[in-house]
Amino acid sequence: MKKKSYTLIFVLFLYTFFGQSPNTTSTDNHIPQVIPASPTVSALMKFEEIPVSNYSGIPDISIPIYGVEGNLNFDISLKYHPLSIKHNEVAGDTGLGWSLFAGGTISRTVRGGYPDDYNDAASQKKGIYFNSYKDIINVLDDTYSFDHDDYTINNFFFEASEKQRFDTEHDLYQYNFMGYSGRFIIVKLTNGTYQVKKLTIDTLKITYDDLNKKFEIVDEKGYTFTFDIKETSSNFTFSHNQLLDPSLDFTSGSKQYNDYISAFHLSKIKFQNNLIAELMYDGNLFVEKNVRNNIVKNEPVMARDFTPVNSQLYLNIHQMGNCGNYIPNNLLPLQISTSTTTETKSKVLQQINIIDKARIYFSFEKGNRQDENILQQSEAPYLKKITVKNWNNVEVKSFVFNYDFYHKLFLKEIINKTANDSEILRYGFKYFNNLQSYQGFSKDLWGYYKSAENFCDDPSAGFYNNEVDKQNIAKDVLTQIIYPTKGSAVFEYEPNTYSFIGDTSVDSEIVNNSDNWTISHINNTTLNSSNSVEQFYDLGLSSTDKRLLIKATIDNNSGIAGFLNLYKYQNQNLVSSISLTAGADCYNEYLLEQGYTYKIGFRWNHQAQVGQNPVSNLPVTGTAHIDIYGKTLNAQTNNWLYGGGIRIKNIYYFKGNPIISDNDIKLHMYPIGFERKLSFKYHLFDDNTKSSGSLVYPKPVMEYQVNRTFKEFGTSCGLNVDWRYVTYKVQTELNNLSAIVTKGSDVGYKNVTVTEQGKGKTEYTYTSPIDYPEQFPAIAVSYPFIETSNQDYKRGLLLSDKKYNNYNKLLNTISNNYNFHDYVEVTGLSLYYFNFDCPYASTYLSYSDLLSAFSAPFCGNDIRCFNASLCGKPANYIGYYRKKDTFGWAELTNSLNKDYYDANGNEKILTTTSDYTYNLTNLKLKSSRTTYPDNSVSEISYNYASDKNNTYLIANNIIGVPLETVATKKINAQDIGKTISKIETIYPLNQSEANTKTSGLPLPSEVKSTNLLNTASTEITYNQYDSKGNLQQYTTKDGIPTAIIWGYNQTQPIAKITGATYAQVSSLASAIISASDLDASNPSNEAALITALDNFRKDSTMANYQISTYTYDPLIGVTTITPPSGIREVYLYDTANRLKEIRENSATGKLLKEFKYNYKN
Repeated sequence: MKKKSYTLIFVLFLYTFFGQSPNTTSTDNHIPQVIPASPTVSALMKFEEIPVSNYSGIPDISIPIYGVEGNLNFDISLKYHPLSIKHNEVAGDTGLGWSLFAGGTISRTVRGGYPDDYNDAASQKKGIYFNSYKDIINVLDDTYSFDHDDYTINNFFFEASEKQRFDTEHDLYQYNFMGYSGRFIIVKLTNGTYQVKKLTIDTLKITYDDLNKKFEIVDEKGYTFTFDIKETSSNFTFSHNQLLDPSLDFTSGSKQYNDYISAFHLSKIKFQNNLIAELMYDGNLFVEKNVRNNIVKNEPVMARDFTPVNSQLYLNIHQMGNCGNYIPNNLLPLQISTSTTTETKSKVLQQINIIDKARIYFSFEKGNRQDENILQQSEAPYLKKITVKNWNNVEVKSFVFNYDFYHKLFLKEIINKTANDSEILRYGFKYFNNLQSYQGFSKDLWGYYKSAENFCDDPSAGFYNNEVDKQNIAKDVLTQIIYPTKGSAVFEYEPNTYSFIGDTSVDSEIVNNSDNWTISHINNTTLNSSNSVEQFYDLGLSSTDKRLLIKATIDNNSGIAGFLNLYKYQNQNLVSSISLTAGADCYNEYLLEQGYTYKIGFRWNHQAQVGQNPVSNLPVTGTAHIDIYGKTLNAQTNNWLYGGGIRIKNIYYFKGNPIISDNDIKLHMYPIGFERKLSFKYHLFDDNTKSSGSLVYPKPVMEYQVNRTFKEFGTSCGLNVDWRYVTYKVQTELNNLSAIVTKGSDVGYKNVTVTEQGKGKTEYTYTSPIDYPEQFPAIAVSYPFIETSNQDYKRGLLLSDKKYNNYNKLLNTISNNYNFHDYVEVTGLSLYYFNFDCPYASTYLSYSDLLSAFSAPFCGNDIRCFNASLCGKPANYIGYYRKKDTFGWAELTNSLNKDYYDANGNEKILTTTSDYTYNLTNLKLKSSRTTYPDNSVSEISYNYASDKNNTYLIANNIIGVPLETVATKKINAQDIGKTISKIETIYPLNQSEANTKTSGLPLPSEVKSTNLLNTASTEITYNQYDSKGNLQQYTTKDGIPTAIIWGYNQTQPIAKITGATYAQVSSLASAIISASDLDASNPSNEAALITALDNFRKDSTMANYQISTYTYDPLIGVTTITPPSGIREVYLYDTANRLKEIRENSATGKLLKEFKYNYKN
């Protein structure tokens, strides 16, 4: 059996066998460890070690809740992600940043317009399974060498781009369950069946049943996971379009498409025909509504001749003159305000049954949430309690979740309780500034918190030109965990930094780092003017280039009677002037060039207001207030920028629970009474003025330009005959770039130094975007912003690890080399206009109508016909980009380890080299070769089902279990070597053999070995299994059989009989099996079970056998172990189900061992 351990957090690992290969739970002699080891209590750790992903700077914060250990580990845990704190982030049902991992889900993201399986006859909208995508995708290559007159291609472009009726991309499916995660698409084959195409390299076998709308995934051990609990979603879009003429504004709203399946939840786990676990969900659907808002501003900035757009002409266009529908409606509104509501009918996990072992219940509540960024707060669920019961529904323990109901949901504490509601353990959580509503803050480019109040008001704070608010970016993040021991871990964060975007340095942009500037106040002045007599404030002659920050306001200026200008002179001659922005709270930055004189001028005329809101009785004299700061670039600069969220800076471990205020965190003032401190630095090892961070993708883009065209034809419209081109400056609230991250973060670090105070440091080097930058075309980072691939499997790999002691002396280095296996899958098309659109084309009902119209010899007065014919066919003005998903895996091929030490004052280096090869079928190690400092070599090779051609195991996807292991030892590299060990595990080759030898299951039947003399022998034979795969008999190489009796509903071994076959003892076993089943249902029956086991041992037919017996309290632990000597060990537990004592023979017998648990109050 597995070794039993009890950890004093939330996790209790149960002994389980789960019908798995004894090879995976055996000693070196291959005898399965089905005997429960004496329970031990893991020592209370002084501190809970928090692992950190150094590459991303993200701590891996996980709270294990409950788990069942075996060949299949079924764990329930909470995980926290510090980057889930963005301004618009919606808290889940366990609190902001926290995710419950229990079971698993396949989620679906609709891409390309519509769900793949969408087909609506009324609207003619078709998903990718029902349109002509599959007919053209292989014709359209990356060189555009296709027939531009092809009807099918042009029709597809027309329907997808002009009419927006065709889906163009496969939906993305993402799975996350039981430690597995990955992505795939589903393609429809020509025969009407569906095929899963994986976009992740792993050993999982995934099939899709379209009829029943479910997935089955088989892992490399042969377990089958069924995902058939479906969630549905729908999207509603509401938009308001603002035109130049407000009387023509219009509002529209629509359901984008019917409900579609957006998630598939795990419902059951099987091993062959044996049900291992089942998951049940609440039949009462929770309706979750999430809203995504965006404002798009379209400012016409340029006409065809590169002159500003004639506003009257533009007004005529939007009013459509006398031309009716002949003026194109695809000229852009001045502003589009869009609100998209995603409504999901969620399925909430209600119960998990670990068959014959445990029942785990999940209790959700609703009605208390006050989240300000969700709809229907009263309907939003939150997890309140997890209750663990044994198979007979007797409660063992529970976990209660308490929250703070603020502007978002925050997990406050988790309390582990006994069945009688007594507290066992408690975890507490604290967050930074989570009392303050998120609505009082603005956002930086990446969506993290930025102070709205200080955004422009105070230039000395540096926010006027800084994209990241260093003091507020970490608002709402978890800052402290208080452990059951009353010790705590405190997290100190800081903004991410980067000196590279991909492999390109950002040296030219360091002026945008506010740390590199000194801000000083110059003056605060007032100017008075009347009757248009301009008054001036002299800024003097600029001896060097300088930057000024100016905030100007004009009293009583809502009707615009006053004007401020900045004038530039050379030798008293005016060179240029610009208008100063007045009336805003923001400081605006202006560059004053060397050698020029500058003045600020103010002019007021109370009789000449030019604004849309004139004011009566204006004062004759106007007043302007001008506040001026100067910016000076520092002599020493930091060559990095801030952006992309936060990273860990320090982790402090305390014996107690220090009080840390929000202000302390903001000012980075942390207590000094820590027991331990880990610090993380991210600069380049060879240049500490540069960050080793690299943005995996360019900075977010919220502004771009786009072109629109139209043709006026016919003076009856009131417009001249001419082509019109309009270029718009488009501004959006949301990032237009596709979201690409590296290991969950926008920034990846190549060099990271981790220092433990008083214990030295370690320098880590990783592959990063500097080594493997993302490749993207220009149309990915500018309009139309097509989505690109992500080769992140090449990043975040450890290249070197250098350890130093506290005196900076090098102790050890590890250097790694990798090989990559690359794959590409085309998953869709992105369509866009090459340079300009084709006006009027979309007004035709179909491509056939368009083709008929503009192919006519004479169009008459049909403006649509005339203009569409000038565009040509859609393939002439619509471009495409074949969307490709890049994926693969990295294999460690070589690792070089060097140990440094002093030998009588001389530095010595011990070098060990390891080389690896891999099995490409299962991605497992094929061979390893280790060369030691004395030049001796050891080699180990592994053969799997694919190497042994065991088609039976391959059919069951049991491809990751080594069937043969060979170890070889060599004196040196030139030595041919000697085989010192060869072990082969024999499995059935077909179902018939399995039926005969292993109860019809793909389990091992024997283990063979070959010794140094090349003599083969059978080490052990696994003679018999029960229907669940529990081993009932094995025979060792000396011919001695051992029988194992399974009780407690076939979940626990209750007797081991050495010297007997199972057939010899099975007739006597029924009594103890029945007694154990009764004990499982009611622990008060244990005495009867012990009596039955003693009678079993004393039976005269058992006199020649060595017998050990065991009893249990299900989900708690072993209660008695009676070895062949007959001296029984009794295990006693406290009310919290913690091991308390081990006594001899009875609960009052001789005390053998005692365990005490001391906690601070």
